[in-house]
Amino acid sequence: MDGINTMRIKSFQIKNYRSIKNSGVCYLSGDNITILAGKNESGKTTILEALEDFNTGKNIREEAKPLHNQEATPEIAVTFEVDKAELDNLFNKIGVEHSVTKDTSIEIIKKYPNEYSVSQETINLLAREDERKEKKKAIKDIYKQIKDIHSDYSQIGGTLPELSFENVTNLKNLLNRFKNQITPNLHIISDEKDKISISENLQGIINILTEMETLELLNDEFIKQIKQLIPNFVLFSSFDDIFPSEIPLANASNNEFIKDLAIISNLNLDMIRSGSPADRAGHKEQLNIKLKEDYEKFWTQDLTKVNIDWDSEKLYFFIKESGKFFPPGMRSKGRQWHLAFYIRISARSKEDVSNIILIDEPGLFLHAKAQKDILTKLQDSANDAPVIFSTHSPYLIETNKLSRVRLISRPEEDGTIVSNKIHKSADKETLTPIITAIGLDLSIGLDVAKDNNILVEGISDYYHLSAFKELLNFEFKKDVHFIPSAGADKIALLVSLMIGWGLNYCVVLDNDRQGREADTKLSKDFGHDDIKIILVSETEDEEIEDLFERDDFIKYILDDESNESLPEKKNSQLIKQRDLNYDKVLLSKSFFERRDEIRTSLSDNTRKSFQNLLTRIDETMGSFQEDGGSKAVDRS
Repeated sequence: MDGINTMRIKSFQIKNYRSIKNSGVCYLSGDNITILAGKNESGKTTILEALEDFNTGKNIREEAKPLHNQEATPEIAVTFEVDKAELDNLFNKIGVEHSVTKDTSIEIIKKYPNEYSVSQETINLLAREDERKEKKKAIKDIYKQIKDIHSDYSQIGGTLPELSFENVTNLKNLLNRFKNQITPNLHIISDEKDKISISENLQGIINILTEMETLELLNDEFIKQIKQLIPNFVLFSSFDDIFPSEIPLANASNNEFIKDLAIISNLNLDMIRSGSPADRAGHKEQLNIKLKEDYEKFWTQDLTKVNIDWDSEKLYFFIKESGKFFPPGMRSKGRQWHLAFYIRISARSKEDVSNIILIDEPGLFLHAKAQKDILTKLQDSANDAPVIFSTHSPYLIETNKLSRVRLISRPEEDGTIVSNKIHKSADKETLTPIITAIGLDLSIGLDVAKDNNILVEGISDYYHLSAFKELLNFEFKKDVHFIPSAGADKIALLVSLMIGWGLNYCVVLDNDRQGREADTKLSKDFGHDDIKIILVSETEDEEIEDLFERDDFIKYILDDESNESLPEKKNSQLIKQRDLNYDKVLLSKSFFERRDEIRTSLSDNTRKSFQNLLTRIDETMGSFQEDGGSKAVDRS
């Protein structure tokens, strides 16, 4: 697709737009998918609508005027990276002998209702600010000479204007007027050299100002040209876009849905209207084959097929399920939305124009597995066009791609703001989709934005350590928080969050194969000296369950009064034995809930093992200094 992606969106900033006072700069994800995550009413939709309003073919909507100040002017700034070749071509079009050495960032600003400009930084780049500075310096030097002569010969009259470069054209006009005022009286100047100097210097300043004026006019021409390269911002709403059941043929040529269908399937209305019966039959077969093959890539829920048919008056659309044909209107709202989404998004990413796809709450009406299909389609479309979508669903957030997420929040005083990192100041409701996506259980009352966190492998570790903290009346030097991951292999995600939030933490792992592999990988990824890892036992292949004396484990964890029928295995092996059907999470939760009942019944060896583990954790957490630094702690 020639001409596509010569301007690549890098960031945006929105000011004075509805609930937004100043969004801050939002930097887009490098993989072409950016996710705006936040709770309801945080301003996610407002951001997408503002970006839609950046389109060159429309005014910023009237209702965009800010809630906090009706007099303030809505403003949307978008920064693009523009290809070097495209910029050189643009400079050539406006007659400027200027080139850049590499792809360059250009910030374009749109103010209500439809006024485009470029930022001062961009102006400096385009106008060669070094050249402007040289011209200003030359003018200042000449102006001083004129001012000195005029002071010596005040009788020549005229009003010498103050030197200000805010309005170059106005300054030029004022100097021309001054020149006309003094010219008839130059004979009064007795020194011939001064007489010539004031006249020539005035004309010299006017000539330089004319050159600067030309540069400013070229900026205006640059804006006209660069506007033609701005991609289309296409907003797709989960609330409005529904797949139709039928469309009259008489209206089909102007129907946006049919236009999109034609882009992705080669739908030919002329063939449908006037082709021979054989050609129409062949065209229908090819259309349905194409739709089936493409759609089933992005809908894995069942063997549904999309079918198109027509008569002399209408185009008809059907969903084929179990050999029966149903109009889309007879299927669920989520299914209708997904069909429309598939057609619209496919077309936007494939058409021969540059698009940026904006989607408000994709998959709102779909269940979790279908939302995963939505994500697959978005990733496919992002190969051709940047995608920005809003969500509060964890199923549209991939745990290994949290860098896509931008948190949207709305502090009462500040209005809607964008955070480029998942930060600790965000409230729990804002963080919910991210927390859920990485496998944390909100039902146990976690608050991952607090300091001094002990990251453990799973829920059972969380319950065991929480229980023994109370059973042993263990007093940590700091107010610590246990946070469970969804397995040793997922704990790196929590470490990334802790680092991003600037929080103190340590990691507690079993000394089994998975724990040791996680230890090695975490040390490699985050630095051996920078990450604090504790293995629950010095004995290889021991897990947290093995810290219990066998009798304690069988009686208080497995809830079995007798151990005669159980095989002689480690506790950690016993609880995993399939034919015994133990659920370690439920058993650990039950132990936690019964902790007060068994407080005095546990053996000394079990208490000692957990006391030792908690002490090592406490020493590690205590090594973190108030300034966030830490001392080295030996790992056991």
